[in-house]
Amino acid sequence: MITKQQSDFLKLIALCAMVFDHIGFYLLPELVELRAIGRIAFPIFAYQLTIGYSMTSSKKDYFYRLIIVGLVSQIPHYFLSNELYLNILFTLALGVLALYSIDKKKYYYLFLIIPLSFLCSYSVYGILIILIFYIFKGAMQFGLFAFSTILYSLYVLWPIQAFALFAFPIITNPIFKITLPKNFFYIFYPAHLLVILLIKKLIIG
Repeated sequence: MITKQQSDFLKLIALCAMVFDHIGFYLLPELVELRAIGRIAFPIFAYQLTIGYSMTSSKKDYFYRLIIVGLVSQIPHYFLSNELYLNILFTLALGVLALYSIDKKKYYYLFLIIPLSFLCSYSVYGILIILIFYIFKGAMQFGLFAFSTILYSLYVLWPIQAFALFAFPIITNPIFKITLPKNFFYIFYPAHLLVILLIKKLIIG
C-alpha cells in the first residue's frame, strides 16, 4: 500500500503537470510541449482519488468536499475557458459516486453518472480511468489504461493525449516522499486558476 508521503509526492507531480497544462492552454497555446506534460496530471489524480476513497473515514464528506471546491473553482474556470463544461473536480466527484456504486453493487447509479460525465472534463474517459485504477491491478490495469487512453486520443482527434501513458510508471514507482499541508490540493486548485485568470486579464488582455 502506498504511504501518505508517497501519495503527497504524486499529488505534487500532478499539480505541477496541471499548472504546465493550464499555462499552455490558457496563456501559451503555441507551446504544445506544455500540454504534453500536462497529460500526466489527470491519471495521477484519478489514481489518487482511488487511494483517498479507500482511506477516507467519510465518503460522503469526501464527495461534498470535491463538489464545494469544484463550485468555487468553476468561477475562474468559466472566465478562462468561456465554456460551460464543468472542471475536473466534478469529474472526480462523479468518480467517487462511481466507486461507491461498485462497492455497494448499486450499478444502476452508473446510468446517471455516465450521462452527467459528458458535462465535465474528460467525460466518460475520466470515470473509466478511475474505475480501472480502483478495480484492476498489475498488467491488466496498465493494459486497460493504455487501451482507454489511446482510444480516447483517437476519439478526440488529439494524439497528445497519449502522453498520459507516462503517468503510469510515476504512479507505480513514487520514488520520493514528501509531506504536503492538509487540504493543500483543495486550496491550490482554485487559487492557481485565479492566478492564471489574473495574468491573462492583466498582462495578455
